[in-house]
Amino acid sequence: SAWTIAHVAGTPAGTVITNTVTVSGMLGGSGFTLNASATFPVAERLELVLTLQDAAPVGVVPGQANAVATFRITNTGNGNDAYTLSGTGAGIGGDQFDPLVTALYLDANGNGTFEPAADLLYSTGTGTIAADGFRTVFVLSSMPAPSLASGDLGTVNLTAVADSGTGPAGTVLAGAGAGGGDAVIGNSQGTRTTAGSYVIASVSLVNLAKASVVFDPYGGNRPQPGAVIRYTLTATVTGAGTANNVVVSDAVPASTTYLPGTMTLNGA
Repeated sequence: SAWTIAHVAGTPAGTVITNTVTVSGMLGGSGFTLNASATFPVAERLELVLTLQDAAPVGVVPGQANAVATFRITNTGNGNDAYTLSGTGAGIGGDQFDPLVTALYLDANGNGTFEPAADLLYSTGTGTIAADGFRTVFVLSSMPAPSLASGDLGTVNLTAVADSGTGPAGTVLAGAGAGGGDAVIGNSQGTRTTAGSYVIASVSLVNLAKASVVFDPYGGNRPQPGAVIRYTLTATVTGAGTANNVVVSDAVPASTTYLPGTMTLNGA
């Protein structure tokens, strides 16, 4: 399931509360008992929380597509509800560039990890989220191609709107609650907007190390005629981001010849 228990929402919406009063006594020498009851359904309170799940801005490079920011919608009301979603990176302010939101996905298997082949491309509505349940939402964005500096931030907003209605806290929506009862809009006013961010990351250092091992014709390690020298190059990249257009050049040393079919990259 994509949802789980987060906290107690209170008495479920639509629960019928019954209060019965009993009166008994004597009348004209005879005993009597009278019962009277009043019932009402518990109103549905519309409440939601929208939180960013990324611990830090998502590292990206200029021109990158489908960078994922992760959010969670939690239904903190006492009845089932569904939500309409929208995302944007335009005109938010306080950042250095505007990511272009290209798609929203709903976590289909509840593992909190974006899997394009498994997760559900959002079109309309989140589907029903039970009281105290949540659903993870992935916001995919493309970064602008122009030159950006390391550390530049781009912000995206995700907005969730309760399908049952919005308005000032305390607004009563007659008959809109579970079981035909009333719904009451809570402190969230039926909608929430939360920001996520992307940061332009850069590679801070590229190191290249070289090692060699000699195999001579007699099972030793002496560099003599007929020996084979195996060279190993190890590239190490530190920092965030991606090193592009990396070229490694290594000429075959003088007095040696390349042994055909022996070059591998990452073991392949």
